[in-house]
Amino acid sequence: MNTPDLHSYVKLLKECLSAIDEAEVAALAGLLLDTNARGGTTYVFGNGDSATNAVHFAADLSKGTIVPGAKRLRVICLNENVPLMTAWGNDTSYDMIFREQLENLLKSGDVVIGISTSGNSPNILRAMEYANGAGAHTVGLSASKGGKLASLARHNIIAKTDNVELAEDVHFVIGHMLKICLIRKQTGRA
Repeated sequence: MNTPDLHSYVKLLKECLSAIDEAEVAALAGLLLDTNARGGTTYVFGNGDSATNAVHFAADLSKGTIVPGAKRLRVICLNENVPLMTAWGNDTSYDMIFREQLENLLKSGDVVIGISTSGNSPNILRAMEYANGAGAHTVGLSASKGGKLASLARHNIIAKTDNVELAEDVHFVIGHMLKICLIRKQTGRA
């Protein structure tokens, strides 16, 4: 593993952040609002630190985007039910822990956001395959070239780095950008 020194890390992070396509984030915010207006739900999930980002996304999108007079977003993080995840992992396979949850919950037109820095996490990919077949809007957050997730998700935001830590930082910032964009759109300041 090629670990940069702190100065280099900050420099690389600035480069990664400046490479975020703001139009992609704004388009995703629009998709979430359209889905919400139709009574749909957004599902988000990931592994490891991406799971942490998924939980943070769900909290920010559920609570942090509340605007008086506007319909609240319905967001569910599939990482939060650990007993259910471990039951599916034990009874089927770890590759199915998100897909099986979606089979109980997902409706056509919902949004499914999978976060995978490699873009190749089998459990993320299985969930995306199912979501595409069920008529959901699929969104991938990945890094580098996006891995297999980039070809499965219909919408992609790819952190421009091969460094996992940098990618996780970028995904975290994208969550906050999305929150800001949603607030602005709901208050007519987009």
